[in-house]
Amino acid sequence: MTGQPAAAPGAQPGPGGAPPFPGAPAPPPAALGGHWIAATLASRGITTVFTLPGGQVVPVLDGLRRAGVRPIDVHHESAAAQMAAGWTLATGRPGAALVTAGAGFTHAVSGLAEGVMGRLPVRLLAGRTDRGRQGRGAVQDIDQAAIAAAVGAVVSILPAEPGAAAAQLAATLDRAELAPPATHYIEVPGDTAWASGGPVTVPAGPRRRPPRALPAPSWLATAVAQLAGCRRPVCLVGSGAFWSGAGDALQRFMAATGIPVVTTSAARGLVPDGAELVLGGLIHGGLAMAMADGILVVGTRFNGNVLFGGPPLFPADAQVILVDPDRAAATAARPPDLHLVGDAAATLDGITGAWPGGARDPDWPARAKDAAAASRERWDQAVPGPGGGRAPLHPAHLALAVADAVAGRPATVVVDGGDILTWALPFLPAQRPGSLLTTSTTLGTVGVGLPYAIAAAAAHPDRPAVLLSGDGALGLAAMELATAVRHRLRLVVVVANNGGWGDVRQLQRLRLGPEGLVASSFGDLRFDRLATALGAFGHRVTSRAALDRGLRAALAGPGVTLLDVPTDPNAENWLMGAMGALGVL
Repeated sequence: MTGQPAAAPGAQPGPGGAPPFPGAPAPPPAALGGHWIAATLASRGITTVFTLPGGQVVPVLDGLRRAGVRPIDVHHESAAAQMAAGWTLATGRPGAALVTAGAGFTHAVSGLAEGVMGRLPVRLLAGRTDRGRQGRGAVQDIDQAAIAAAVGAVVSILPAEPGAAAAQLAATLDRAELAPPATHYIEVPGDTAWASGGPVTVPAGPRRRPPRALPAPSWLATAVAQLAGCRRPVCLVGSGAFWSGAGDALQRFMAATGIPVVTTSAARGLVPDGAELVLGGLIHGGLAMAMADGILVVGTRFNGNVLFGGPPLFPADAQVILVDPDRAAATAARPPDLHLVGDAAATLDGITGAWPGGARDPDWPARAKDAAAASRERWDQAVPGPGGGRAPLHPAHLALAVADAVAGRPATVVVDGGDILTWALPFLPAQRPGSLLTTSTTLGTVGVGLPYAIAAAAAHPDRPAVLLSGDGALGLAAMELATAVRHRLRLVVVVANNGGWGDVRQLQRLRLGPEGLVASSFGDLRFDRLATALGAFGHRVTSRAALDRGLRAALAGPGVTLLDVPTDPNAENWLMGAMGALGVL
């Protein structure tokens, strides 16, 4: 949304010299609070900010220009916050978004909540009504801090004086670097942003980083003894290991222990799928977990994505050891047998250094790999042939085509949607950290795909981003195609166009019968024409061969290309039904 003018007609200049409206052009501003804020962001490594402008944050935008920080302007504030989340997932570094007050902030709340649920290092800065007008019914005034706190964000309200605001912002960002990843809401009242501040100085950063936290030696020794005594151990690695940068430590752990590894969420690609001892994601590696007698869980919560730590994924009699720096991570319906409170990389290295060998079944790694291979074969058998006519493609062929197109290529793949996600996950491998981004938090947000892909393309201009999206999911953020075009990003979008919400229709058919199909279909939307209207290259393709050719051409060229692919609306996915039966949905 667009913010309100800085002052009413005929008014005197506002706080810090904000120009009246309408009136003569204002003189170039002296240093303002917003300039201090922007300079502080730049000093803490923020190079890109996703934003939609408004009156309260105009000085911050001007400060970004002065500080050399790239603003990427969007069409909806929700997309700005989601792009900040996508930046973190693609880079492992904090992502930042800047929105204005009122509805500008409330539009961004879904992205803020997505960051909270994913434990992502997102920094959402939002303008707020001047302090003197808060709580009096002013336009755009709402208690934003209370809303941000209610969804679980860490809240910081910047003080009025620019130097103090910069100091508080710097302290907030510095503390966030030291703690486990968290989503921060930073409130910028208008009187802070527009206040005169004198020459900008950047607060000094910490002189050194403290060492990574390790569990107590006695607890570490206990964990090593328990794990070494297991015959069929598995290591499940989640997002906490990604934020810790634990890829090398995980490689050393596998080499020393011979324990098979399953990756999930942001940890996908931390060790490459297909490598020795790597079983892939939960869909394929979960079969080995179901046979394990010991599971080392590194950096993931016992939420619905892992069946709440219960059967069939976690056998009831298996030893479960959790590695997570957050003490609250152990609170679950099924608490771990042992919780090692420590950094993922440091703790893995601690286990590796103390590893004595163990009673592991020597055939276990091969059996675990065979189980993962059997899962892949089952999914392969569920996919019909592509056929030679113009009939809608099976959705799995879109995932297979994307996997073939990016094989051996440094690209970032993003998957978004309900039905298409469950067909894509079994077929898309992850080979590098941050190379496979999906709708993965328990908030279940769809519509994040295009923002994530734009953020990945902005973060890695040397390689394309490829988005595989459902038609419903893309519709939630489709105007951001214009954002990608405007900023000249390399982006390929493949739309699984089945004319509705496929996962919802499957549930309705299963539970209510054909008459239960209500509000879940929207017909044949021509996303190729929309893409063309927004300045991208739009094409409709109706066969696997045409899709393969279109992907090759799009990946070889610049700019934004969208391939609109009609898919079978009746293709049912057994995984969706199984998730419902297990009480995950």
